[in-house]
Amino acid sequence: MEREIRTVVIFEGNTVYIKQFSEELKSHFREGVEIIVASNLNDAELIVRRIIDATLSPDIILSDAFLSDVDRPDTLNLISDVRGSFEGPILAISSFDNYNEELLACGADSKCYKTRAIVEAVSILKPEGKARNKKIFDVNLSEYSLRFLYSCLSGFNDNSIKELHKIKKIAQKSNNAKLKEAVKFVEDNWDSAVKLRPPSLKYSKLMFEIRERLLKSF
Repeated sequence: MEREIRTVVIFEGNTVYIKQFSEELKSHFREGVEIIVASNLNDAELIVRRIIDATLSPDIILSDAFLSDVDRPDTLNLISDVRGSFEGPILAISSFDNYNEELLACGADSKCYKTRAIVEAVSILKPEGKARNKKIFDVNLSEYSLRFLYSCLSGFNDNSIKELHKIKKIAQKSNNAKLKEAVKFVEDNWDSAVKLRPPSLKYSKLMFEIRERLLKSF
């Protein structure tokens, strides 16, 4: 029986962590793991391009928030870009929780500190991890949907756009057809909603339809 080979992509600038992660993965999966690492932004961009072009299909992506000596996270755009094509799990592994939250907003599925990165990755790659990832997906979708609907109480505005963007990210990385339809419905009716404004009856009817479509996607 052919052994399953798991492919793990790691975006991490610290060589000490790269070595540690690699040793832990090989210890767990032995010869059944391929580890692809980017320790700088250029290499990470090439890997993302391979994933988008479908010449690389990893089982999981682990990403820190920084790959270079800068003041702000420099991997956010990478995660956002790859999320449009990659439906597998993305694990945010920054040592700082606020940066992990930014990675989550860009498309990562879950977060942990570096000390638990491989333990968490292994648990996700196991069969039972798929059910846990689905639970995380459902919780995020529910939370973001509620935030979006709440932001629309005073009309569609900049905050509504931000909240819709989070739902759209979830839709892009999922096979949830009802969610994709709900997002499209919101986008198709965005201009109308801006013009209608609450508390008009037409606005209320439109919001009711949006709410029902989002609820059916849970």
